[in-house]
Amino acid sequence: MRRRLRPHILQIVGMFIPTGVLIFASLSVWNPDKPAVSLILVLVFCPVSLYVLVRWVGFAGVRRHGDDLIVTGMFWSRRIPLARIERVTFGYVSVRWRNRRGSRILTPVTALWSEPRSLDFVTRHSHEAVSKVRVWVAEASKDA
Repeated sequence: MRRRLRPHILQIVGMFIPTGVLIFASLSVWNPDKPAVSLILVLVFCPVSLYVLVRWVGFAGVRRHGDDLIVTGMFWSRRIPLARIERVTFGYVSVRWRNRRGSRILTPVTALWSEPRSLDFVTRHSHEAVSKVRVWVAEASKDA
């Protein structure tokens, strides 16, 4: 059984468009007459865009690690104990869970989003992944 669930390949490849536009736009503003301002733009937008691209292409998704669910997005990762998960939603996929103090937390799983107006095969891919996460949660609640 797969322990790592990734976005559909179309979603992975699709991330090259916005990051590529940002990188190209930041490089195209280079102005030799005002090197300080244009250098700042290049040094801000290029590394951030590359970071987002690498995180998305290489790591985005969810994976099971023992009794934890690790959600990896474009900017951060979060470890969630499977036993504390209350609900995993479809569409705009999110994990609803409680922390140790009992506070409710909503963690979006953007890598598996299939809304709005996604293609049918991307939606099916996302729904299969969410169903597997729900199985993991059910297994953890049985063991507890």
